[in-house]
Amino acid sequence: RTIAAAANKLYHYIDAQFKEINLAPPPLWYGSRGIVGGRDYPAKNVIDYFDISGSANNAVDFGDLITQRYGGAALSNETRAVFVSGYNTTGPVTLTSMEYVTCATTSNATSFGENTYGATGMSCWSNGILGGSIGGWSGDASVGTISYLTIATAGNAASAGALGYNTSDHVSVNNDTRC
Repeated sequence: RTIAAAANKLYHYIDAQFKEINLAPPPLWYGSRGIVGGRDYPAKNVIDYFDISGSANNAVDFGDLITQRYGGAALSNETRAVFVSGYNTTGPVTLTSMEYVTCATTSNATSFGENTYGATGMSCWSNGILGGSIGGWSGDASVGTISYLTIATAGNAASAGALGYNTSDHVSVNNDTRC
C-alpha cells in the first residue's frame, strides 16, 4: 500500500511499517553557454564560450587557463566547468592538474586540484554532483584508469578503480542514474 505525502516524499507500507521514499527531482542543467578550453598542438591557455540556446554565434573570449594544455577533457554541473589533465607542449609534460571556471561569469580559471593520473585522449562524465575521467593515453600506452571528484568542492580526484581494459580517444555518456 502506498500513500503519497507532500514535500517530494512518498510513504510505502513495507514489513508492517511505513517507510519514506524520497522523490527529489533529478538534477537540472542550466544556462545557454558552451565553454571550451585549451587548444590543439601547440597547447594554448585560451578559454572561449558560445551560445548553445539555438542561435548561431561565434565563440567569444571567456578568460585563460592557468596552464597551456591540449588533449584534455572537461566536465561540468550547473555552476562549474572543470578542465581535466591534458598535455603541455612547453614541458613537454602530461598534466595531472585540474582547473575550473564558474560558467555564468567570464574569468580566468582557478586551480581545482590534481587528477589521480595524467593523460590525453581521456573522456569525462558527470551527473551534476560527481564527475570524473576515464582512460586516456599516458606516456606510450593507453590506460584504463577511472577517477572521480565532487564538482562543487575543489580538491584532488580519487581513484574509482579501473575499466579492466586500456582505452584512449573514446567517448563517455551518462544520465542522472548511471555515470
